[in-house]
Amino acid sequence: MQPLFRPAQSHDIADAVELIYSAGIEPFEYGFSSPQATARDFLTFAYASGNGFFGWRNHTVAVLNDKVVGIGAFYTGSQYFRLTMETSLQLISFY
Repeated sequence: MQPLFRPAQSHDIADAVELIYSAGIEPFEYGFSSPQATARDFLTFAYASGNGFFGWRNHTVAVLNDKVVGIGAFYTGSQYFRLTMETSLQLISFY
C-alpha cells in the first residue's frame, strides 16, 4: 500500500512532533532543552504556531491507514529569512 502525501495540518501535532524529534534527538535535546522545558515542549509549541521551520504550514506528511508515518519540511531559499525570523521569535517567546 502506498502512503498518501498531503500538506500537514495542525491536528497532526502528536505524530508530527514525534517524527520531527526523531530526526535529530541529540541536536534537539542540546539546542532546545532547558530546566523549564523539554525539546519536545518547544517543538510542540513551534509546530502548533504554524510558523517558522517547525510550523505545520511548512511540512508535508505521509499518511498510511489514517496515521501520519512520515514528515518533510519544504521551503525555498527566498522563504529562509522569514522562517529564520519566525523561529527566532518563537525561541524568544518560549524560553
